[in-house]
Amino acid sequence: MQEQSGQDRKTMWALIIGGLGVVVAIVALVVAISATSSTNDNAKIVTAVKQEANEQVGGVRADLQKNVAAATVVLKQLQSGSAQAARARDALRRESNANKNAVATNQADIKALQTSVATLNTEVKALTKSVTVLTTNQDTLTRNLKSLQSEVKDLEKTVAALPSSG
Repeated sequence: MQEQSGQDRKTMWALIIGGLGVVVAIVALVVAISATSSTNDNAKIVTAVKQEANEQVGGVRADLQKNVAAATVVLKQLQSGSAQAARARDALRRESNANKNAVATNQADIKALQTSVATLNTEVKALTKSVTVLTTNQDTLTRNLKSLQSEVKDLEKTVAALPSSG
């Protein structure tokens, strides 16, 4: 915005200097006419030149006023745009801060979940060991059961082979 404002000032100064150049040119014209013209009435020429100079200065003044009015409109537009940009920037900052907070919360949640997963993995390993031990015990019990069943059959045969009392 400062860069634009600097451009507006440069333009305004250029117009002022240009207007002064026109006035100087008119005055030089008046001097030249009054020095070279011996047949015309100097007062009429001076009056005509002064009138022309006044009209030129008035025109430059009007142009300057128009330019100042236009520059003022542009300045107000720039100020309005700057205010809108500031509001948008503030909204983006708030959103960015909220996102940073959300990221920090998510990181804490992820760390807690990683800890939970590590704990659960440890528990799963312990349970896997317990299952292995239980499976081994079950296999042993199954072998013992088969052995006992075989022994029971042998005993039943032995009891059946005994003389009956009666």
